[in-house]
Amino acid sequence: MLEGSRGVVVAVSGGPDSVALLDMLVRLRDRQATSASAAKLKIHVAHLDHMLRGSESARDAEFVRQLAGRLGLSSSIGAIDARVEAESSGKGIEEAAREIRYNFLLRAGREADCDRIATGHTMSDQAETVLMRLARGAGLRGLVAMRPVSPAHEFAERITGHDTHPQLIRPLLRMTREEVEEYCRDRHLDFRIDSTNLSRDYARNRMRLDALPALRSINPRAVEAIARAAEIIATDQDALDYMASKSLDRARIKLSSNEAISNAALNNEALDKERATYSVEALLKQPIGIRRRMIIEAINRARAALDRRESDQITSAHIESVEHLLEDSMSGSRVALPGGLVIWREFDALVFDFAVGQVQTVKAACERLLSSEQPRIEAGGFILALERNQPPHLLESLIEQARREGENCGRDWLMAVLDDSALPDRLIIRPRRSGERALVLGQRKTKKLKNLMIDHKIPSSRRRIWPVVTTPDDRYVWSPGLPPALEFAARDETQRLAILRASTVLTGPQELE
Repeated sequence: MLEGSRGVVVAVSGGPDSVALLDMLVRLRDRQATSASAAKLKIHVAHLDHMLRGSESARDAEFVRQLAGRLGLSSSIGAIDARVEAESSGKGIEEAAREIRYNFLLRAGREADCDRIATGHTMSDQAETVLMRLARGAGLRGLVAMRPVSPAHEFAERITGHDTHPQLIRPLLRMTREEVEEYCRDRHLDFRIDSTNLSRDYARNRMRLDALPALRSINPRAVEAIARAAEIIATDQDALDYMASKSLDRARIKLSSNEAISNAALNNEALDKERATYSVEALLKQPIGIRRRMIIEAINRARAALDRRESDQITSAHIESVEHLLEDSMSGSRVALPGGLVIWREFDALVFDFAVGQVQTVKAACERLLSSEQPRIEAGGFILALERNQPPHLLESLIEQARREGENCGRDWLMAVLDDSALPDRLIIRPRRSGERALVLGQRKTKKLKNLMIDHKIPSSRRRIWPVVTTPDDRYVWSPGLPPALEFAARDETQRLAILRASTVLTGPQELE
């Protein structure tokens, strides 16, 4: 737990568990000091007064301050009104207190240059946690409960500007509360007693005072048995998570310039980091237990990609809503999760992305020109090229060429043959606008471009930057993958042809900006 550590922040409440932990670490440090080959362990004491017990909690803080002073240790003593924080955040007092406590410990670790945070959780705390979660219907992931070592930032905010984050260690997790109290007696250690520990107003206290004694009447070693079960569950959970992670790797749809344009149109490193796409078929063929873990892993990866906070709780209801997307074949169906994560069905794939990332991708657009003087531009992941004043006898061969190219890349209408005399001198390239309609070749009445994009399988995640070619007075001309407007399409009687082509940008898309 401490090997290679720069130092450890010890969370000391003043109770027997944390006082015993501090004493053990000081004794370990003193033993190390006698060895020339071992570096002396740096210890920093941290205590946060949640201001929930008035003068009693203030006296606890003073007790910890004096304890650190007697031991010659540096300390961070703070006070935050947990009740006020809970009201402002809309969270319960226990949840708010826990979050501000770990934030405080992380900041103390940063300021003291320590890369470990040690808490005094015992085997008895572990048993209580398992029972609490079991009573609330937790699955295996919840029943793993507390691990001896875990990343500290999982419990609070990430510290910006730091590449590494402290580890949270629980050295007393194999000792019962009774064993810790016996240690304190043997060592003649003074400690504080939190009077609220005896109140049955709190669910955890009822578990400690009522449920565990009842279980001990059945099995005197119930605490040890429950803790042992949590360890077994943890190893099973790790194995299942490993299997789910490997299955998710295989289900990932990689964007490649050699794929259909619908995938390649957004093939750049930054957007690929924000967005991940997985095969619906690959997810559905897995057993339900593995599938749910794959969904959880996909969510965790999406958060990690943009260094999002992990304290936004994902519940079983959220996972079920994502599972419904697998059963819903309608492209565009979506689920919004806490933290801004959006998951949607895109034909035969699930896309994981952040709403903020989508907004940033579609930057405030301004018009870009395509003309004889500027016949080639990059927009929305395509190179758009314009050829004008082409002879009419090429019409049939151009139509055949467009058909072959469509078959080769899996998408029609990547080339439009138009009536050059009907086109203005300049064309505008911009994103689709909400509610925009057009009368296109093959249709008898106008239709929304959004619906045309759905009909022609333009992925929903790409429609907002998909380029649309219009006239300066905002009449639709053509868009890659969609039919051209009827009024501009070439006819048998057309005297001069204009050709618009779209090809994939291999180096990454350029947003319309």
